[in-house]
Amino acid sequence: PSSLGEEEEATLTLSHPQAGKWVYAVTGRGRSPQEMDLTKVSASVGQSSSHQITFRNPLKAPLEIKVRLEPGGVQDAEAFNLMLGARGEEGIMVGAFREIDLPFLFSPTAMLEHSCSIILLAPQLALQWVYPVTGTAEAAQSDPLGRLQCKARERLTHTFNLTLSGAVETNAADRIDLEILPQPEHKMMLSTALHIAIDDAIPRPPAGVCRVKVTFEPLKAVRTRVQLRVTKASGGRWLFDLELVATQADIDDVIRIEGRLNSTASVAFRMCNQFDQAAPFKAFFALDSAPEFTVQPTQGTLQPYGSEGTNFVVSYTPKTYGKIYSGRLVIETSEMQWTYQVQGEHPRYEAPGKDKGGRVDTHISASADPELYKASLQRHNYMKENVAALKQTQQQQQQMQRQDRNQ
Repeated sequence: PSSLGEEEEATLTLSHPQAGKWVYAVTGRGRSPQEMDLTKVSASVGQSSSHQITFRNPLKAPLEIKVRLEPGGVQDAEAFNLMLGARGEEGIMVGAFREIDLPFLFSPTAMLEHSCSIILLAPQLALQWVYPVTGTAEAAQSDPLGRLQCKARERLTHTFNLTLSGAVETNAADRIDLEILPQPEHKMMLSTALHIAIDDAIPRPPAGVCRVKVTFEPLKAVRTRVQLRVTKASGGRWLFDLELVATQADIDDVIRIEGRLNSTASVAFRMCNQFDQAAPFKAFFALDSAPEFTVQPTQGTLQPYGSEGTNFVVSYTPKTYGKIYSGRLVIETSEMQWTYQVQGEHPRYEAPGKDKGGRVDTHISASADPELYKASLQRHNYMKENVAALKQTQQQQQQMQRQDRNQ
């Protein structure tokens, strides 16, 4: 509405070439403004952050407004400062349907929740606009938690004791909210792979310490950083840096393809997504794989769990005989990854047998077989023959000696 208490009219017409036309008469009457939407700001303790709210004059006539800031409590008086000087109290003229920015500073001095209201008054029309503001004090810097590392498709749980420096003593019922701030490119994956919860096990941690349990269960290899944000309802926000590393999972299976030289051999298999919904996928061979391997399709939609699955065809075209070919086939979605070891093999050589025939007779006949020829020869005992010859020679010599003595 652009006026107060005045009835404004309009006509709404709906038409269709075949169905015809509908005409609606619309009337409205402007009321006094209600409280505006909440504005949330933050700043480190001992530092200041500048912010602003934008006011738009909704009336069709210029409007003079006065601006003042009302703190929510005693501790909030010094936390907020309106940056208008004397202009806010003297009045600011805003043209019809024009906008004006109202800057203010937030300077927390303690780890508490601060609040205030920025109030705009139009005395001539008895109108006011109230803009509620809450300010959260943050720790000056984030604290490192180290690294969580495991193999993909394994589960790792670790407990951290987070020191909330500067936290103000509150009752035990003070609510603590935990939030994970991932990098944008890994947000979807970590939404299911990383979980954080408050550990209330006994004995409880001392005051100023928040004990949390972090569970890391990645489904694919990744290296990334996240921030854990801890916020107390009574005020205060802390950031903690955590590095996450998931190494390659074990090989899912081995695919062996037998192919002849300079010809293509292929194998096909079907695969479903790990979850109940379909997901976009990419399929490729790792950089250390032989170029003789290819996969189709290289991208598309992986069918959901329980369905017939998406068909993949792996092809192998060897170009060098005797070389060993191997590769790693990777199929991945935004949340999951599968890895297959692919091995290329040459056909085994089988010599032709008698029953298989052949253009060349490669068999030796029995009569020409060297082994059979050796077996047919008469065996000689050369030792025995040598001893007999020696005895015969000795006998002849003795006989000749006797003849010589008789003469």
